[in-house]
Amino acid sequence: MFFFSIYAQNYYYNGSEKVEIYESKNSFISFDNPAQTFLKEFKDVKTFSSKGFTILEDGKTDISVRKLRDKKLNQTIPALLLDSNSNFKMFSTKTIRIKLKTNHNNDNVSKLLKNDDIIETKEKYGILRVKVKNIHKVLEIANKIYESGIAEFSIPDFYIPMELNQIDDPLFPFQFQMHNTGQVIDGVAGNSYGISNLVCTCEVKY
Repeated sequence: MFFFSIYAQNYYYNGSEKVEIYESKNSFISFDNPAQTFLKEFKDVKTFSSKGFTILEDGKTDISVRKLRDKKLNQTIPALLLDSNSNFKMFSTKTIRIKLKTNHNNDNVSKLLKNDDIIETKEKYGILRVKVKNIHKVLEIANKIYESGIAEFSIPDFYIPMELNQIDDPLFPFQFQMHNTGQVIDGVAGNSYGISNLVCTCEVKY
């Protein structure tokens, strides 16, 4: 069976809601350096060098787990689907975003995890960002933190491709957040990789 053969678990928590997920057979996120011969098997390839990953979408044929292993793509995993026939894809990154409950701190998180699971831990605006070493374990770690009872939420930072169709809006060119290329407006620089929030990083096109 292809489904649930790469991720350790087949669900994640959206807040307190337990969401069942499925694995795509033809779209992947890779933290490896895939060979050009492998990239040519996909219709759409986007590399985000600053983020350290490549998005591979719409494979010309289904890609098996065995093929990934044969290609030594050990940090490449399928996109996640909310149902087995869905076209909406979420790509799990190595970062987990955590909002801890009152009276809990970073030490409580560290006690739950092995030292070799974590690359780095940062806190900003009350949100803890934990970067894990092994992409295959990101769901397992995020779920473990939430299920321990110490967090209000614990969720992977998903990359979600999105398309935005422009309507007849004369002010659209001034809405820099809808097409963020890292430009500077009023002395503030944007993030060239798109719009970020607590649960996803979205690529916005028009």
